[in-house]
Amino acid sequence: MPKSPPTVFISYAREDLRAAQKLYNDLKRAGANSWLDKESLLPGQRWKVEIKRAIKRSRYFLAVLSSNSVSRRGYVHKEVAAALEILDEFPESQIFIIPVRLDDCSPSHERLRDLQWVDMFPSWNDGVEKILRAIRVQSGGNCIARRGFGIIGVIGVVIVLAIFILTTRSVQKNPPRLGPINEIGVEACHLLMGEKAQARKDAQLWTQPDVMIGQGTVVLAPGTPLVIKSGPTWGRIRKDEDYSGWWYEVEVDDKHGWLWEARIEGCARPESFRLLE
Repeated sequence: MPKSPPTVFISYAREDLRAAQKLYNDLKRAGANSWLDKESLLPGQRWKVEIKRAIKRSRYFLAVLSSNSVSRRGYVHKEVAAALEILDEFPESQIFIIPVRLDDCSPSHERLRDLQWVDMFPSWNDGVEKILRAIRVQSGGNCIARRGFGIIGVIGVVIVLAIFILTTRSVQKNPPRLGPINEIGVEACHLLMGEKAQARKDAQLWTQPDVMIGQGTVVLAPGTPLVIKSGPTWGRIRKDEDYSGWWYEVEVDDKHGWLWEARIEGCARPESFRLLE
């Protein structure tokens, strides 16, 4: 019977809520059993009791740190103190607490400075990959083999992936020119699933999956309300130009499609795209 993934407790200060939620979503998508108070607590629960219980039951403790939070008072310091007590129960060779820096800050707890931290800057995706390696949540066959499927399960997954790739290529005559996220070197806006936003001037809703090769459909008026469904995804901005950028899957009233991040209010940045090699 496959083992459930280890629980990863995410501790953060209120000033860093958006980053903590993004980290929670990224780890969940990678298969980690993440625990975040805003996502995991149920209405009516005694939050202090549940947080203490979650810390004790967790296999890993992520201490999210930033210049906005390390020098301020808050319940997050009690969470870190509780985790440091549990750390004493672990052998020195095992990982329990992972300091996660959002910027170039120095941990306020002296014992945290003795632990190797992971930086989520300048590349957020590189930071996520390092965390996944530390908590042993990996993609593909390694994860499946570790969870008890064995070599037969690995071979089965490889066959399924091969069929999927061949099917996808037969559907898309002009596949998108994409690069691995960790090689792009450009951070997307931190928009979360379910978050509400607005369209900017010249915003155009694109169909799926041809969003990468230029099949625009609907022009949105400035200020049109929209809801983030997924993303970000890296791909071509327009069919007749060699520029690429980050895309978000959005919902606009009864319409559904993809929107370039520079056409979402608050996301426009000159470095949001680059010329493809």
